Amino acid sequence: MNIIKFGRMKTMLRIGLLVFGLVFSGQVLAQNEVDGYVPPPRAPRAKPFRPSLQVGAAFAYSVINNRKEVRGLYKPGIDLRLFAQLRPAFGLSLAYTHHIKHNSSPALEDIYAYNFDLDGHLIMRVGESDLFFSALFGLNYLNWRGTYVGPTLNDNNQYYFGLVIKQPWFGANMGIGCQHVLWRSITGFGEFRMRFVTVDADLLSISDTAFRFGIRSPLAYGKSKKRTGNGSDVGSSDTKDGKGGNAKGKDNNGKSKGKYNWLKKRN
Repeated sequence: MNIIKFGRMKTMLRIGLLVFGLVFSGQVLAQNEVDGYVPPPRAPRAKPFRPSLQVGAAFAYSVINNRKEVRGLYKPGIDLRLFAQLRPAFGLSLAYTHHIKHNSSPALEDIYAYNFDLDGHLIMRVGESDLFFSALFGLNYLNWRGTYVGPTLNDNNQYYFGLVIKQPWFGANMGIGCQHVLWRSITGFGEFRMRFVTVDADLLSISDTAFRFGIRSPLAYGKSKKRTGNGSDVGSSDTKDGKGGNAKGKDNNGKSKGKYNWLKKRN
């Protein structure tokens, strides 16, 4: 009889524990629903970075030559460029800007100008958004010429009607910009830049300013990079087994991995 009673007690205890577990789990689920708790979705796996060479075009709106033209008057132009995305946070650009033929009343007509810009871009993501901010700096070359039709470039003894004035110079760039992916691999960008030059050994000053709005698209890609456990960047071809090493039993430094021998079982 005692054995039968003990067996019944064990059965009742198991049933009680099962009921308690079901009630407790139901309370936890109900509390989560009341509190509005939603388990966070698993973050998507980030794609490995791939260096790229991009080609782009932009509309330029510039004050071209503060030293000769009327200051503060912006003129349109066309910008063509190559952009090399070397790192997620750094890129290089080479741009050619052709300024549309224009006049600068009252002294200059038939003004032709173009410039080359070589810039480095420091790129930073804005929060968790798809918008990127960039700071740019670099060098530029401007080739400018116009025809003097007088009077007033403040020195009538130096200029005469029909004189072609030429002014090529080298200078420095500084500016800011932003970029955002518009569709698939097409990126839209905008920039504001200032050019600093010195002419005839005078003070370094702003020669012109420019706004640029355009798009870029990849022309070619380099090998992708992925980050291993030790924080180093390696090519995707070096991680065939997905563990930071390769399929030939070598570590990240190219050295053969040691073989572990299990201890013999004692009798």
